[in-house]
Amino acid sequence: MKVLIVSLYPLLDPVRIRGGVEAAAFYLAKGLNTLNDVKVSVLCDTKRVSKVTKCSDNGILVNYIPNPRIRVIPNLLLNVYRLRHEIVKMQPDIVHTHSPWGALASLRAGLPTVHTIHGVLHREERYLPSGLANRLNTRLVRFLHHKAIASAHCCIAVSKYVKDTYAPIARRIHVIPNAVDDAYFEIVGAPIPGRLLCVEYIGRLKNTLGSVRALHAVKKTYSNAELVIAGGVRDKRYYKEIAEYIACHGLEKSVHFLGQIDQPRVLREYACADIVCTFSWHETFSLTLAQGMAAGKAVVGSDCGGPADLIMNGETGYLVPPGDEQAFAARCSELLSNRELLEKMGRRAREVAMERFRKEVVAAQTLSVYNQVLQGFRCAAS
Repeated sequence: MKVLIVSLYPLLDPVRIRGGVEAAAFYLAKGLNTLNDVKVSVLCDTKRVSKVTKCSDNGILVNYIPNPRIRVIPNLLLNVYRLRHEIVKMQPDIVHTHSPWGALASLRAGLPTVHTIHGVLHREERYLPSGLANRLNTRLVRFLHHKAIASAHCCIAVSKYVKDTYAPIARRIHVIPNAVDDAYFEIVGAPIPGRLLCVEYIGRLKNTLGSVRALHAVKKTYSNAELVIAGGVRDKRYYKEIAEYIACHGLEKSVHFLGQIDQPRVLREYACADIVCTFSWHETFSLTLAQGMAAGKAVVGSDCGGPADLIMNGETGYLVPPGDEQAFAARCSELLSNRELLEKMGRRAREVAMERFRKEVVAAQTLSVYNQVLQGFRCAAS
């Protein structure tokens, strides 16, 4: 079976993953590549290359095509036609897309199409930059998003929350979580007491300022607490607000911004963490939490959609109401002050992650969906 994954995908030298969709496609491709009789290739349209670039990653052929740097409405629409042209040339048996324009391009090419839903856009829009151009782009993306979900031969939801949201418009929909790379399950080493780790971009949707304010509250009961944030800055004005809060409250030595870091450094940061956390206003999955669980860490996250499917509250970590800084701080303080509970939750978290997030498990579930779609496609054609 020739599988084509159409998605954002990290550049390979070195691997530096920028966001959850890139990570999901990257680990899925690696998982599928371990299966017999499956040949995986990837098509990625990106602003990070200036010309068509092809490379191989352990047998996975990756094709990067340049994407216009300015995200305007004509370019978004042209993406569908540009991707369709490339998809037809690659002649896959089935196409697995992770963007709405990829799904629509595959469908226009007349190919069996599986589409993974990573976002619930109408609940995320309020946290996006304002302005007329941004609003128009957002409306178009939301239209394409809904059209892709309604038209794809089958959809994959990364959490039950996503499935419940889109089941009324999808033809068929299955829940399959994003995969976590084997390297996270192999993490060993003594954590640094009091260190909280958050691996995600800095922005309003992620409520980064709320995380910093919560850390300030944690330090009142656990003075050695510190927060490490690994991810790029999406909103410079918002980042300035955070920096001002840190300076005003003397947290310069307790909050560490690492920026975008490569995979070896990410793994080291997980090894050093006592708790892995997110405090977002909205999440459909949270790879940060899944990777933290795989690393054997207790996790704390907002009860804002996807994390409720990941965290077994009181068993692998804690869920807190979105935006409730006192509840977030209280749960982190409780874990930092009770080493036995912290380690017990971390062990249980790794057990759950082994059952659900290993790339071989996710790849096998995904292959089952491919076979169902191909069977239905052949029956419809005969």
